[in-house]
Amino acid sequence: MYFTRLLEIIQLQRHDFLNHLQVISGFQQLNKPDRIQDYVKQVTVEIAEMSKTTRFKMPEVTAAVLAGFYEAAKYGYKIELTVNSTLGDCEVPGPAAGSALESVFNCILANMSSPATGERCLKIKFAENDHEYSISFKSHDARINDQETFRKSFEPANDLLNEYGGQLNIIFSRDIPEIILGLPRKKKESDDKRQV
Repeated sequence: MYFTRLLEIIQLQRHDFLNHLQVISGFQQLNKPDRIQDYVKQVTVEIAEMSKTTRFKMPEVTAAVLAGFYEAAKYGYKIELTVNSTLGDCEVPGPAAGSALESVFNCILANMSSPATGERCLKIKFAENDHEYSISFKSHDARINDQETFRKSFEPANDLLNEYGGQLNIIFSRDIPEIILGLPRKKKESDDKRQV
């Protein structure tokens, strides 16, 4: 499944790359060097944001987040990604973590896509502490009308994480949801010895 998704992402990136070259070529033909500079800066920022996904130690998570970038763009969302963790010692296996993330992206985009125009931002933050990793999703640009239906749509992802001691929580503040995934860290040998 992930290889198919990665192939699709590679094809989309190739299409984007060719499109960027055509835009730059068009500006060059129109003799608009300032527009070329602005466009190159914009594309550089987008590529830098997506390249943060290479920090993860789980290729399935990288694939899910990259797919999320492309899906979000279809709904008019820009992703602002903060990566303060590699998920290196995650107890949740890569395929399960990737599937849970993909499910969360799908639920967010399906439920938060409002008819509003203009670019909207989805903030995603990967963090960690001594016991767990956390992944939070938040957007100030969308409001959820039916919170109960919204919560229920995340149950499959929560069930998948629960199998490995993880959990998914949804917190509402003024009808703005924050979805937080908690993924436990693998126990260190020193932790096991202290318990004996």
